Amino acid sequence: MYCTACGTKNEETSKFCSSCGHSLQGSAPEKQAPARATDGIQGTPPAMSPPAPTSAPTLEAAPAPIPVPGPAPISGGGKNKTIVAVVAVIIIAAIVYYFVQNNSGTSFAYQGVKIGDSFDKAKEKLGASEMEDSDGPFGVKTYTFEDGEVEVLVQNDEVQGLMLEGEGQRLDNGIVVGRSTIKDIIKKYGEGNLRHIPDEDAMIFYLGKDLIIGFEIDSYGEGFFEEDVIAEIQGVAKDTLERLSGEDFEKTLKDMPLKYKKGSSESATE
Repeated sequence: MYCTACGTKNEETSKFCSSCGHSLQGSAPEKQAPARATDGIQGTPPAMSPPAPTSAPTLEAAPAPIPVPGPAPISGGGKNKTIVAVVAVIIIAAIVYYFVQNNSGTSFAYQGVKIGDSFDKAKEKLGASEMEDSDGPFGVKTYTFEDGEVEVLVQNDEVQGLMLEGEGQRLDNGIVVGRSTIKDIIKKYGEGNLRHIPDEDAMIFYLGKDLIIGFEIDSYGEGFFEEDVIAEIQGVAKDTLERLSGEDFEKTLKDMPLKYKKGSSESATE
């Protein structure tokens, strides 16, 4: 039989193991397979049975990603776009208005009154008036405002002309009687649009499509100088002026461009 302690084979009649002295009573018969032992090592216990299988480990769910804060969404996008569009339109309109009022060659108005307006509008803007001439040709009547320093030509209750004679009177485009010069006229109306008749009255004319403007110049020398000052301004509807004068101004002035010299005529005469 085999010793159950060390695995040594003993006689069947032995009561104790001849190797380790362990009691052999109750030992397994010889045919029982001895317990395994590691070579060179005695007393190694039998191999352990594998542990009973346990349930498969449960995988923990991956933590949800932490949201990264970003820019807050802009609400009312359509409304914001509408506001931007409206502001852009207002800016463009303001630029156009400024350009027309300050740079347009055909701009000729005084205190908000321009050629073609109703006479009622002229009275509303300029105040009280006096009849100066009611017997003008073609039914043209003349009214004076501002103590006679502003004359308004009226036909069929419509403004046909404005004449400014008082120093400091200012056109809505910035030209001022008694202060602005030929240089200022050129800047506003364009040198190529200005004409004058040599050896005639000191007048410079602007020929518009429906309007003729005459600038009377204070000149103290021969010819015009860019720094000569405007003494009087007259703006009249082209058809009305040509009927009153009997002259085709466009034809007369076509080949008479403005000619002027640098400096001031006052300096030239000193």
